[in-house]
Amino acid sequence: GRVITEEGKKVLLTYMEQEKKIETAHKLIRRVGNASKEDLIEIIEIRKLLETKTAELACYNATDKEINELKGVLMEYLQSIYKGELGNEQDRRIHLKIAELSRNKTLSNILDLILTTDNSYTTFAVVTRSLEVDITKWHTDIVEAIADRNPELAGNNMLKHLSLLEDGLKASLTE
Repeated sequence: GRVITEEGKKVLLTYMEQEKKIETAHKLIRRVGNASKEDLIEIIEIRKLLETKTAELACYNATDKEINELKGVLMEYLQSIYKGELGNEQDRRIHLKIAELSRNKTLSNILDLILTTDNSYTTFAVVTRSLEVDITKWHTDIVEAIADRNPELAGNNMLKHLSLLEDGLKASLTE
């Protein structure tokens, strides 16, 4: 028979661990991609935890240039909304940019998986647009708090934004 060396066992173990991580990521992608409203509420719960932290960290870690880039994405979002468009792509870019500015690669990668899978973000955007609130204020408040380097306010504004979205999803469940 064949004998596997200690080095070979380490390589095999590393490969098996990588395969497990890949399968876990695929499960998350399938869950988000086929999300029911109940699933989307669970996703919002996770987003509240993760994105509150990314907004706070962005206050500490973003450069002035990067904050200006974030403001540029915000302006694109506002223009899209004022044109009567959904703005879902710009909305997603705002959230992903904030995650990037947090400098926490794990948070950023998890949010990238959650926010870019299939058409789940479009669902979030549709629900947001159905709410009778000034949706442009949510993102503006978050970006302004990050620009002011106020982590507590940035985190609170993100939490408020996602909580209102969650409330909208829950209300749409009863319809």
